[in-house]
Amino acid sequence: MKLDGEAKEKKRIYEYQDDCFKKAAAGIIARDLTEGIPCPVCGSTVHPVPASMEGEVPDEKEIRRLKADYEAASEKASAAAGAAAALVGAVKNMEENLGVMDLSDGGEKALLEIGEKLKLLEEETKQEEKEIRDCEKEYQDCSVKLEKQKAAYSQLKASIRVPKQTELVDLSGFEAALLECERDRKQTAKEKERTGAALALNRQSLSTLKGHLEVKEKLETEYGVVRELERAAGGYNGRNLVFEQYVLSVYFEDILRAANQRLLKMSGERYELHRLERARDRRSRESMEMEVLDQYTGKRRSVKSLSGGEAFNAALALALGTSDV
Repeated sequence: MKLDGEAKEKKRIYEYQDDCFKKAAAGIIARDLTEGIPCPVCGSTVHPVPASMEGEVPDEKEIRRLKADYEAASEKASAAAGAAAALVGAVKNMEENLGVMDLSDGGEKALLEIGEKLKLLEEETKQEEKEIRDCEKEYQDCSVKLEKQKAAYSQLKASIRVPKQTELVDLSGFEAALLECERDRKQTAKEKERTGAALALNRQSLSTLKGHLEVKEKLETEYGVVRELERAAGGYNGRNLVFEQYVLSVYFEDILRAANQRLLKMSGERYELHRLERARDRRSRESMEMEVLDQYTGKRRSVKSLSGGEAFNAALALALGTSDV
C-alpha cells in the first residue's frame, strides 16, 4: 500500500542518515589524530588509515527527527493494513450473503455497494503490484551491494595477511576498516532478508486480491442477467409493462374473447371489445383500458362513445365472459 511504501522509505532514510552519523563520529575523532600520540579509542600511536568524513553529516537532532517521522509513518501503515484486512473481511461476508439476496431495491443497492468496494480492491491490487516491483528492485540492489561488500571484505582480509619474512606493522587501521566493512555487510544482508520477506508478503496479498477480482467478475456475470430480468419484470421495458400487469392482460384477453362472442350477437355483429395496446399517457405504464371496434366504420373508438343501451350490452357481455373464463 502507499502508506506502507512511505513508511519503508522514511525508515530507509533514517537508517542511512543514522549510519552516516555513526561513521562521521569516527571521522571526527580521526581528524584530530596526530602521529605518535595515542588514539583516544584504541590507544595506538600509529595511524596508517584514519577514517574520513564525506559529504554533509547530519547532527543528532536531525537523526531524532527522522526516527520520529519513520515511527509515525510505520504506525499509519499498520493502521491502513488493519483497515484493508477489515475491508477484505467485509467483502467475504457480502459474498456469503449474496446467495440469499432478493431482487428488491435493497438487493440492487447491495450490488452497487459490492461493485464500489471491489473497485477499491482493484486499485489496491495495482498498488500492491507496484510495491512488488519496487521490492524486487530493492532486493536486486541489496544483492548487488552485498556482493560488493563481500568482495571488499575479502580484499581487506587479504591485505592484512603479512608474510612471516616481513616485519610486522601496526594493523589497527586495517582492522578498524575490516570491522566497518563487516558491519556494512551484515547490515546489507539484513536489508536483503527484510526486502525478501516484504516481497513474499506482497505477492501473497496480490494473489488474494486477484482471487477477489475473479469473484467480482463472476458476480458481475451472474447478477448482470438477474438484474436485467428484474428490470424487465419491474416494467422497465419498451411497453412499460410490469410482470403482474402482463399476467392480468393475458386473462383479460381471454375474457374479451368470450365477451365478444355474446356482444356480436347482441349488437347485430357490429361491436367488438378490444384492449388498448398502449397506455394513452406514454409516461405511465400500460393499463387495462378498453376500446370498441365498430364493424360499420371499421374504426376503433372509446367505449365512452357507446349509447346507454350499447354500454349495458357491453357490460353484460363482459360479465358473462368473466364467468366463462
